[in-house]
Amino acid sequence: MPFYGTDVAALGRTLASLAAQDYPGAVEVIVVDNHAQPRLTDTAGPATHRLHEPRPGSYAARNAGLARAAGEVIAFTDADCECAPDWLREGVLALRRGPRVGCVGGAIHPRPRDPAGPSLAERYDGYFHMRQEFYVRHFRFAVTANCFVHREVLAAVGGFDARLHSGGDRDLGPRIVSAGWELEYAPAAVVRHESRGLPGLLHKARRLAGQEWVRARIAGTGLAGALRAEWQQYWRRVRRPLAGDGGIGWHDRVAFTVLATAFQFVRFAEVLRLQFFGGQPERR
Repeated sequence: MPFYGTDVAALGRTLASLAAQDYPGAVEVIVVDNHAQPRLTDTAGPATHRLHEPRPGSYAARNAGLARAAGEVIAFTDADCECAPDWLREGVLALRRGPRVGCVGGAIHPRPRDPAGPSLAERYDGYFHMRQEFYVRHFRFAVTANCFVHREVLAAVGGFDARLHSGGDRDLGPRIVSAGWELEYAPAAVVRHESRGLPGLLHKARRLAGQEWVRARIAGTGLAGALRAEWQQYWRRVRRPLAGDGGIGWHDRVAFTVLATAFQFVRFAEVLRLQFFGGQPERR
């Protein structure tokens, strides 16, 4: 898992959940410190390997971890997730369910910060950003917060695109499918992802906009391509709450539509900033 934030305590909780796995075989845990200068110490908790990858981007960090990993099955999670005790066992079982299953996405459940219940921002986050089954079924990729892949499959498709600071999972999945492998959803392989508040959602909006800008540059479509992709993403996003998809009430339907519109202005502004004022896309 890549570590590029500052919350060492959250990483410790992730590592503790991995140490509590009931998987019957050997498990190798690799944490990749993705800061310019190493920040992790032994206080971060138990890990089989701690690596340092100074190149910015979680997918460069994941490729560094892959180069060190010895197992035939590679399981990915993030440093702000907690894995259920049977997460590894259920994920590996799903990956070995058929000879052509090359990648499995497990369930991602939101973990509210307040035990009393999620805030509006946290409900929005869970509604839009933790839809693993939808991503697997309709977009043919699995979010790397909870993803299992055969090593041979990753080798065959060339691993992650290290040029991407965000959206590398969205790029990887279609390449796996194009190579003839199947993607499956495993609802029993569960991780709980820390819910984002408003600052985290603003950060994610800028990060996803940076993803579209980089993808457009790689594709050669430039600013027009990035803005077109952003507009398409926006309409796909707001159609869902307007239609009441997911069984949400009218209050959240209105609130989610307003928030999605506000975040879209942030995303457009980020694309224009990157295009005309320079800098690097955000990645946290």
